[in-house]
Amino acid sequence: MLLAAFAIRSGQFGNPLIHVDENFYLLVGDRMLHGALPYVDIWDRKPVGLFLLFAAIRLLGGDGIVQYQVVATLCAAATAFVIARMAAPMAGLKAATVAGVVYLLLLGLVGGTGGQAPVFYNLLVAGAAWATLIVSTRPGVSPGQIRRHGLIATGLIGLAMQIKYTAVFEGVFLGVSLMWAFWRCSEWLSHLAIDTALWIGLALAPTLAALARYACLGHTEAFLYANFLSIGDRSGASPDELLYRLSKAWKALHIPLFAVVLAAVLEPWRRFTAGPATFGFALIWPAAAVGGYLVFGT
Repeated sequence: MLLAAFAIRSGQFGNPLIHVDENFYLLVGDRMLHGALPYVDIWDRKPVGLFLLFAAIRLLGGDGIVQYQVVATLCAAATAFVIARMAAPMAGLKAATVAGVVYLLLLGLVGGTGGQAPVFYNLLVAGAAWATLIVSTRPGVSPGQIRRHGLIATGLIGLAMQIKYTAVFEGVFLGVSLMWAFWRCSEWLSHLAIDTALWIGLALAPTLAALARYACLGHTEAFLYANFLSIGDRSGASPDELLYRLSKAWKALHIPLFAVVLAAVLEPWRRFTAGPATFGFALIWPAAAVGGYLVFGT
């Protein structure tokens, strides 16, 4: 996956014009190292965790362009690895490896050849999904195992939300999956309620920590508006523009969606012991992700 990621993406290394968003994230990260405060001194609605990530990348030296692109490539490679590991129980190692490489290729079709936010948070969400998949599809897991994997999953979702808040929709799906897995092996409602509260608290912790920091600095209102309220003040896109955006998304996704439909019809995953449960998980997960993509109507 590492070799594939660098082979596919290294042609863009050093290109400062991949996307204006990435230049802006790098600018904010640089300004933070010089004392600027996001939402107060320089404004955007992305979570502060994304800017902290780019600030850390600026510490690697240089002008930051190649540096953020290399870090993004490492994240893409790691995400592809996690995808392959998740796919292996329902597809075998060879097909799962192809799935990981396909992810790297698909990133290029949807503007992900550089350092767009999903290139980074996809790794966290995929890691959370992997932790959830292990306990939600294996027979004989204990409540303690589900609790521990749930803490890993929700902790990763919490970090992902501080890169982009839309990760919350996939987080809700994973949380429900964990609750269902716990209910299967233990009917103690009190234990389920405690664990659910722990998982929700851990998922919200990074965002609450950021809010607390801004509150200490006297900028609660600026934080709340930029992070949560400003999304409602955006101007709406015309129906023609929305149709154009959906057509672009469809061009990138119709081939992998066709592959999913083909797998559902031909059922090759039935040859593997964990195939049916894994494939079921893999079908529901995109529904949550697509829901998060469509819900804002833009």
